[in-house]
Amino acid sequence: MVADEVRSLAARTQTSTAEINAILSTLRQDASNAVEAMSTTKTSCEQTAENTDRVTESLDTMSNFIVEINDLSTQIATASEEQSAVSEEVSRNMNNIHQMVQELKNNGQATVDSTENLTMANEKLDALVKKFKLQ
Repeated sequence: MVADEVRSLAARTQTSTAEINAILSTLRQDASNAVEAMSTTKTSCEQTAENTDRVTESLDTMSNFIVEINDLSTQIATASEEQSAVSEEVSRNMNNIHQMVQELKNNGQATVDSTENLTMANEKLDALVKKFKLQ
């Protein structure tokens, strides 16, 4: 009877040991899976951090480009205003030149008219002088 109980106890111990070994094996596999999952998560987090750094650098670069574009836009606007002012001044000068040319034309015409009058007067004088010489 004692021997049967010892055998039964040994059998239960062996069964329990097998169950414990199976549980430990499952736990080892689960732990291994958890370690692998944590390692994958760590790698993913590191890649995300690197990507975030690259995105931050790209945003900084874009921000610098935007500042440069704004500066260039300001310079272009200033240059356009200056060019507009110069164009207005050129237009005023052209109008002044046009008025001067018109005055010169009028004065030239007056000179031509005066010259024609003088020529006619000179011809009359010549005719009078010839009349007196003939008499």
